[in-house]
Amino acid sequence: MKQLILISSLLLCRIIGFSQPSNDNCENALPVTINVDLNCTSLVSGTLLGATASPQSQASCSGSEDDDVWFSFVATNSTHYIELSNIVGNTTSIYHSVWTGTCPSLTLYSNSCSYSSSSAVHGLTIGTTYFIRVYSSITGGAPNTTFDVCIKTPPAVSNDECSNPVSVAINPI
Repeated sequence: MKQLILISSLLLCRIIGFSQPSNDNCENALPVTINVDLNCTSLVSGTLLGATASPQSQASCSGSEDDDVWFSFVATNSTHYIELSNIVGNTTSIYHSVWTGTCPSLTLYSNSCSYSSSSAVHGLTIGTTYFIRVYSSITGGAPNTTFDVCIKTPPAVSNDECSNPVSVAINPI
């Protein structure tokens, strides 16, 4: 009887241990609310525990995209800052990239591979949905990493057009 209980417990732990996150593939990407400024007041939590490889290319960026999870956002500005914070687990070296298109046929957004916990993504189209792929730097294994995703908006520049220049005083010599 003890053996049966032990075997049942081990099987249950194995099944629970390998359950996939709900956002394991891009079709179920978790939406991230964009912060209107550089403060991370709106966050979405994520985990790599149980994550598996997605059908998108695993050779798109460095690292090991064999344990990825997905998030989405709708651009409200042509530039947004992505920040991964509160990273805890057996690997804290996690990367991210930005993708465009419709799942599962996504395209890697130009120059969006980030090998740190933060990045700036420029040239976004306002109103377009983008996808963020988060994954670990390790190949294989079973990362139990948890983290938060934040998307920030830089302040508007008031003098980026010729019609609205800033006057600068000249210092006579």
